[in-house]
Amino acid sequence: MSVKAEGVTVKIPADQTPAEGTFAEEHNITVAQGTKTPGVPSVGTITFNNVCSYVKFTVPAYVSDVNKVTITSGNAIAGDFSTASSSIVSNGTNSISMSGSFGAGKTFIFVIAPGTVSNFRIDITAANGNWTRTVSNGFEAKAGVPTNLKTIDFKQVALTATASHVYEGETLVGTDLSVNLGLDGFLKYASDIKFDVKKGGTTVRSYSSASVASSTVSLASTAYADYPYLPQGDYTIEGSYARPDGSTQAISGTFTVPEPKFTVNANGMTSYSYYSEKNITQANKCQAETIYGIGGTATISPTLLKKYRYSASYTLDETTYTLDGIKTTDENKVGQKW
Repeated sequence: MSVKAEGVTVKIPADQTPAEGTFAEEHNITVAQGTKTPGVPSVGTITFNNVCSYVKFTVPAYVSDVNKVTITSGNAIAGDFSTASSSIVSNGTNSISMSGSFGAGKTFIFVIAPGTVSNFRIDITAANGNWTRTVSNGFEAKAGVPTNLKTIDFKQVALTATASHVYEGETLVGTDLSVNLGLDGFLKYASDIKFDVKKGGTTVRSYSSASVASSTVSLASTAYADYPYLPQGDYTIEGSYARPDGSTQAISGTFTVPEPKFTVNANGMTSYSYYSEKNITQANKCQAETIYGIGGTATISPTLLKKYRYSASYTLDETTYTLDGIKTTDENKVGQKW
């Protein structure tokens, strides 16, 4: 620590000594100023003020056997700090580290420079891998005041899904979903998992389980009688799971259902075809290089056609068949785009 006419400059180290549930006492720097009563030889009052701020967080138990924790900010949080300017004036660094053998479920307190902290990130090196979490919301670090980020969930789950249309022979009968929970290596720390698959505001598939043995969940069309078929388009997944401490973590994701593909037997006629059928009049009306009367039928399950009439708003419509944007009142023409 150095004292200058305009204030005090103290050193906030980039490598800090860990202490169980607190910070190392040598990092907690205070500055004292005495108040002297005029005419009295001795100093009347001495007031100590904390120079530094603190950030506190707990690493969850699933990040086991931690041996290094590093915090990083978009601005300097360690170095030579001046009380006069309330800023790092030299040897500034954006990161601070602690090293040791911490076990699991520990709370860490870092001593940092007061000021605005942005793009705050926590990096953990542990026996079961490296973990990183960026705290998107910045915060204002105030001298003598700890900022408590509470338990940091390092496993941010983003659900994804793959949709595949189901056919019996050449007949479209539904759509299966394979949902990836993004919980590989993390399943034993998650419970009470549940989510809804939605198209717009309509729930078309739901899932819940006290626990899961795999990070991939299959949602077969045969198990969802209300919406066995999912028309092409964008869908969302919204849900949650319970963490070991009993708190709830929201999960979400998006995916796209593709257009169904059909094998269609199309029939067409040429001038020669009409001539072969002895339809001379029709043959004479045809151009030699043109095919006439092309047609075909996409084969769709009668269950889908008769029971599930999907409207544009994705609700059941009793009068109109809608399949991927093609509307008709004739079940033999639904889904035809030719």
